[in-house]
Amino acid sequence: MADLHVTILLIEHNMRVVMEVSDRVTVLADVGERAQEIDVQRAERAKQRAEQRLAQAPQPHLSQGDLDIERARIALLKALVRLNVASRARTRA
Repeated sequence: MADLHVTILLIEHNMRVVMEVSDRVTVLADVGERAQEIDVQRAERAKQRAEQRLAQAPQPHLSQGDLDIERARIALLKALVRLNVASRARTRA
């Protein structure tokens, strides 16, 4: 696509499709960061903190959807995604 000098606004969740037609991707979100700018050490620390909070949670609360547990789960997922994106960006660079 780069040789065509075309800009496309594509709203798609299937990343395989996005990567097939793109040589550059910008993600619009409430919160976002460029893959190359992800602080891997910070994301790793966030992952470890979330894992620790989840490990310390009493098991009965897991089935009750406790708010703190849900926040820890979301923090863990966010950290894992950031680490995955950073890793991919660095292998392509």
